[in-house]
Amino acid sequence: MPQRTNDFQTMVTLITTLLRKHRSVVVTPSAMLADDITGDLREVDICLESDATGQKVVVGIECRAWKKSQSVEWVEAMYGKHGHLPTDALVLVSQSGFTANALKVAEFYHIRAITPGQVTPELIGGVVGALNLGWLKVTNATPQGMRLWVQRPDGVVEFVEAFDATGTLSIYSPDGSMLFDANELIKRTMPNFGMNNPDFRKAIGDAAPGEMSFEFGLDVPLHEGQPVCLLYEGTTIVPVVKMIITGSMTLDVAETPLTHGNYDGTNYSSGKAVFSDRVLHVVLAESDEGITQMVMHSETRSV
Repeated sequence: MPQRTNDFQTMVTLITTLLRKHRSVVVTPSAMLADDITGDLREVDICLESDATGQKVVVGIECRAWKKSQSVEWVEAMYGKHGHLPTDALVLVSQSGFTANALKVAEFYHIRAITPGQVTPELIGGVVGALNLGWLKVTNATPQGMRLWVQRPDGVVEFVEAFDATGTLSIYSPDGSMLFDANELIKRTMPNFGMNNPDFRKAIGDAAPGEMSFEFGLDVPLHEGQPVCLLYEGTTIVPVVKMIITGSMTLDVAETPLTHGNYDGTNYSSGKAVFSDRVLHVVLAESDEGITQMVMHSETRSV
């Protein structure tokens, strides 16, 4: 998100992302849209684009985090602005609410006016509305080596060094086409090393902040749905049935105060964690079934 994005706008962007009905919906903060009259680019706080129904729909969302309730003037100004922007609908979000007349004008212009409110008491869940403090962990993993196991033509599983005296091994597809080298395989595999991976959860566990080693295992690594392979003894293509990536990882932990609210009927919790090199914004929401959803945004910390 651009530097001009403030914390309130970031929170609304994350909530909008969390509540979108379909993954095809694109949420863009500080979107620049061309003015129909002048052709100049104008900033819209948040732009939501969808073509899930076969017809493109663009929703503009404008935010204000002022102390005073927003008046008719802001509603009319935004109506005029979007009158010659390529938006099909307009949503105004005010942290401090709207005056009664502003709400009347918004309704007349068919503008959605939203004021984030307090959490509905009867909908307080296990996280939303219940926890006032959380802890966020961020990691930076540096792979340093890889071990591979292949299944030979006779069915025996054999260990192979990914980096031997001859250099870096080449990786093949089952049909014998060369794909890339072992370094690229590591690069493509590392995104799987996250909270959904038991090796990752085990590595960070209750570990104190600092540097630690890790070992990340994966059975039958795939490329575009097919097993990756090696050239065995220079003649035969054999599948890789297991790989382990080793390396070092730094762990950083930051306290995250949580505030709770209700956005257009959905209870949410939001917070901000400040690390040495970045700021993480987080928003959580819980469904009626108690399922917690979370979305985060990272931005470089200004020194």
